[in-house]
Amino acid sequence: EWIRESAIDMSPYCQSANVSDIDEKEILARKRDCSAKLSKMLQTDGFALVRGTGMSRSVCENALIAAKLFLHDAEEPVRRSCLTKDRARRGYSPMCTENFASLIGEHGPNDLVKKFRVGPETLNAM
Repeated sequence: EWIRESAIDMSPYCQSANVSDIDEKEILARKRDCSAKLSKMLQTDGFALVRGTGMSRSVCENALIAAKLFLHDAEEPVRRSCLTKDRARRGYSPMCTENFASLIGEHGPNDLVKKFRVGPETLNAM
């Protein structure tokens, strides 16, 4: 239960609210609160626990299985086959090639993490 309580509620961004029930200022306040909590958790812990995305448990579990297969079980040449020119938006980023600290104006060593980002297939899907 403590995990659920410590997870950041992403519903202000992920679920449409009935504007007649909540005024625009309240929606913006909830989004600001969500953003601040997410930023703090990422800066403090390097990852974030989230809830309220609208995704089913099975979708999340399948994504975790696929991520493990790709990031831990596959050989590096297989992972590198997914390199893209714009790795900040999508595709594979090898370990020690990115620096999150630089995004927030700080200096530090490159991140000891492999990443695979996904997103819309086209700009029209955004």
